Amino acid sequence: MTVAVLALWLLAPLAPARSAEPLTLTESREKARSMAGSFSLLRDSGGLMVLGDVIRAREAGQMAPLPGFVSLGFTEETIWLHARVTSSASRRMTWVMELRPPFLDHVQLYVGEPGQGPDNYSLSRFGDLEPLTGRTLRTANFTALLTLNPGETRDLYLRLSTSGAMVLRGTLSTIESFTAANTREDLIMGGVYGTFVLIFLMNLMYFLWLRDSWHLLYGAYVGFSATSYLSLSGYMPFLLGDAAVHVVNMSYTVPVMLSSLFGGLFGIVYLRLKEQMPWMYRFIVGLIILYAVGAACSAAGLYPVVAPVILPVMIVHVYASVGAGIVLYRRGYRPAGVFAVAFVLLALGAVINISRTLGLLEPSLLADNATLIGMCTHMVVMKLGLAMRVRDAEAERAQALGELAALARSAEQRAIRLVEERTHELAMAKEQLEASLRAERQAIADQIRFIDMISHEYRTPVSVLNSSLDTLSLRLPGQIPEGTRVLDRMRRAMQRLTEVIEVGLQQQRMDGHVLRLYPVRTDVQNLVMEVVQGLISQNPEREIRLTGGATDTAQVIADEEMTGTLFRNLIGNALKYSAPETPVDVRIGLEDGMVVIEVEDRGRGIPEQDLPKIFEKYTRGSNTQGVAGTGFGLYMARKLVNLHGGTIRIFSQIGVGTTVRVGLPRAETRGPSV
Repeated sequence: MTVAVLALWLLAPLAPARSAEPLTLTESREKARSMAGSFSLLRDSGGLMVLGDVIRAREAGQMAPLPGFVSLGFTEETIWLHARVTSSASRRMTWVMELRPPFLDHVQLYVGEPGQGPDNYSLSRFGDLEPLTGRTLRTANFTALLTLNPGETRDLYLRLSTSGAMVLRGTLSTIESFTAANTREDLIMGGVYGTFVLIFLMNLMYFLWLRDSWHLLYGAYVGFSATSYLSLSGYMPFLLGDAAVHVVNMSYTVPVMLSSLFGGLFGIVYLRLKEQMPWMYRFIVGLIILYAVGAACSAAGLYPVVAPVILPVMIVHVYASVGAGIVLYRRGYRPAGVFAVAFVLLALGAVINISRTLGLLEPSLLADNATLIGMCTHMVVMKLGLAMRVRDAEAERAQALGELAALARSAEQRAIRLVEERTHELAMAKEQLEASLRAERQAIADQIRFIDMISHEYRTPVSVLNSSLDTLSLRLPGQIPEGTRVLDRMRRAMQRLTEVIEVGLQQQRMDGHVLRLYPVRTDVQNLVMEVVQGLISQNPEREIRLTGGATDTAQVIADEEMTGTLFRNLIGNALKYSAPETPVDVRIGLEDGMVVIEVEDRGRGIPEQDLPKIFEKYTRGSNTQGVAGTGFGLYMARKLVNLHGGTIRIFSQIGVGTTVRVGLPRAETRGPSV
């Protein structure tokens, strides 16, 4: 943008001359009406003239027609402009006058009827040093509303003063066309600044990844360029509010200098100027020093003093960078070609912007934003160039790795020879280990078959014996108490034998690491009822109360045999550790997607200090002396519950009793069978 401003200053005399003519406004809503050639100009060297003085000077013919737009370069003079507009619309209409670019310090707009005195003119104030709250429309550029009846004429007087370049162009458009154009421009600007942010973040990411300095330097160049464009395009006040008036000039001038500084450093590193073009390297270093001085002077408020020197330096820098890129590309350094193309695109955007400003091209979104578009294409091309550098760096790294690999191969061959000497010993040890493993697997398989056989075969003779005892009990006359006691002892012995075998088999299946589950859809209520009935038949003197449950909902996916063993164990413990005259309660319910089974006794209870370890293997309560047991039942219960994805908790109080609470995940009512 600084290139475009300086070119406007240098090339403005070449623009075609036009006489100031009144503007006639129509009802057309298609596009904005350019005000080029409609202004007359008066220079106010001392800045002391007021509106009345200017009106008299115009009536005296002292205002010169201005060809094209205002482009006076850097000047300390105050400039007055005059334009006359007339409405040819068939109705009362409001037009939007838009003045750009929005980097003039102070703009005063006076609007009144021709022939009226200065007191009858309305005043509007704009400028990047004026408060944002004073603007008619909150847009990036300076805008004012102009309402005219059919056939009405208005005189417009503009007073301009700035510390930067004196550049101004204006348009008049209907509210509808202005709104549409302004919306399109805001969308384009959003895409442009989004590109700035994306390129900046990509370079930062590449730097953090690869630790290559050119990514950091180019990221800084893009970041400072984005800041300067943000200020130059008029969006800075919308970020900082009215506080922007204190830093608006600095927010443009200092980033411009710093972006050029980091651009120079990037060019040095990217093109390897110190090694490939030492004289160009020294030249760019000199320019970088000038940029550092310019940034310091701009921060001190001396930008108008240093700008006429720095701006030509920037132009020379751009062309020198392009030339260096072309030379190095012709020497065979491929990345330099991308560098040259990128900076040519940047310069091309500036040329298009200058041509549109001078009237050589019709105003359009492309022409109005050519500089920013040139910068965006420049960044995209440079990003491709940086990607090529990354690819080349990876290729160099791969080559270096190949050389290291070649060196490693010889060391590897020596290591292989050493390894081969040990291979035979390892092979022998491996054969012995595999033989041991085969023997162990065979033993485990035999154990599985034996356990499965015992699990299925022992129940038949036990059932026959129990049935025979029941038959003898029925046939034995009731008046023979001694026979009844013998049968009871035999029945308890069979119960004890069954318990010992069940616990032993389950212990073998668990401790032998051969535990296999056969899960099916299981009705917990039916299963628990069968267990309870079996225990009642074995303990007819005991009361076991079963409550709750619902056949259609209390279903789980479980191994029926193992789950039956679980409940036999828990209810059997409740019978074993409670007095014969006390009942045992078994409750079935649903809770949070779980089928909950509680077994409660009114026995001796478990000491509080034993509860944390009660589920450990071979652990029993300290108050269980005199009661037969192995301490394996609760350990087995917890393991079975965990294997089924459930939970088990135990609550106990000395002298009150114990409650074991088991939760098993409920099977879906319509879920697939397992």
